Amino acid sequence: MTGRVNRKVILQALEALQREGLQPATAWQTRLATELKGLRDIGVVAIAVPPGKRTPQVVITDPGRLQARIDALKGEAISENASVRATNLGVRGDTKTGSRLPYMLINVLGGAQTAWARPSGASLATAGGDPGAYQGIILRDDGKDDYEPSGAVVLVENRDVWLNIRPLLPKPLSAAALIQYEGWLSDRFAARLACWHHARLFLLADYDPVGFQNHLRLQHVRPDAQMLIPDMSDDQLDQWGNSHVWQKSTRHLYTLNEWASACDSEAARFYNRIAKKGLAIEQEALLGIQSLSWRPLKRVYHAKPAGNAQALSSHDGNQGGQLDPPPPPSASAARC
Repeated sequence: MTGRVNRKVILQALEALQREGLQPATAWQTRLATELKGLRDIGVVAIAVPPGKRTPQVVITDPGRLQARIDALKGEAISENASVRATNLGVRGDTKTGSRLPYMLINVLGGAQTAWARPSGASLATAGGDPGAYQGIILRDDGKDDYEPSGAVVLVENRDVWLNIRPLLPKPLSAAALIQYEGWLSDRFAARLACWHHARLFLLADYDPVGFQNHLRLQHVRPDAQMLIPDMSDDQLDQWGNSHVWQKSTRHLYTLNEWASACDSEAARFYNRIAKKGLAIEQEALLGIQSLSWRPLKRVYHAKPAGNAQALSSHDGNQGGQLDPPPPPSASAARC
């Protein structure tokens, strides 16, 4: 945003920069600091010390976009009803620079076990037991009366697995709601997951340092959450493992090694096995393994879910047991 600096002042500064080609950075670091940051973020200008100069200068790196910014400031004022990204475009010249969208859109597949309702009591109509039914649910930043799930929810990292994993899941999760997320579990989404007190959360991530780091991030806000771990032999690890993927995210290894050495859990034991080999198991491998099976789930749920959600299976061999309710938000537990 332009803050308290009006359009005329910014326009005059940009036109002067355009005429002169460069200007002392100190001239931009007070009233025009916000404008300068926005221009640098989208690659219109940079701060450098050109030949013949002794002090940092604001230099033009993209004359075309600078002209577009000047033209935008010369145009009519932005509508008061403009969306966030329309405002970013008008103010910054770029839709993604400036304020972020005030909501998240989550992608949900199926979920006969899982009901969605607002705290005010309104329920979300679902497609019954259709495991392929897709829904997009908007979660607003203010969190006012947003839909929340009650029942089993599996967070799936990659789209191909999200679309195809259901028949291969442990039986207690065969009718869970499947939510896709992309790569890194953001602080924004993790904060919302922490508030889903009636949901039982399971993570299906890539089995690489980023995936296990996401497991720790999720357990930080929901200590009861579980990572789904496949039952794979050493030969299968060698067949499906990828050393290149493992090496790309070794910056997380110190934290993960400390965690795995202190925890006795299915996730920690599986991490230790693949870390010893230096092999990542991308989750798409789960779709290629014949007769895929899973390590046991914790005994985690016996409270009756709200609405029309179904309780998870009481027992299913090594596929999981009866599920206890999530702990209250203030409860502490080992992050394993």
